[in-house]
Amino acid sequence: MMDKFYKVEGHSGLLKNPVTGTILNANTNEIQSARARKANKLQGIQETQQMKDDITQLKNDMSDIKTLLKQIAEK
Repeated sequence: MMDKFYKVEGHSGLLKNPVTGTILNANTNEIQSARARKANKLQGIQETQQMKDDITQLKNDMSDIKTLLKQIAEK
């Protein structure tokens, strides 16, 4: 199957399918590195979203506490 692909000039790890024009990265180290970067980015996005959710929950809790304190002070 690899004999159907041609090396891209100036790029040792890239192969081109002459039928579709698709360029593939054949360098497994680069592929693994890209996957690790993507996983780290997704993890960062998830952590940021979790922090935003936590902050929103804390704001709601503080609002509830303030409301209860006001009710207690009125009695």
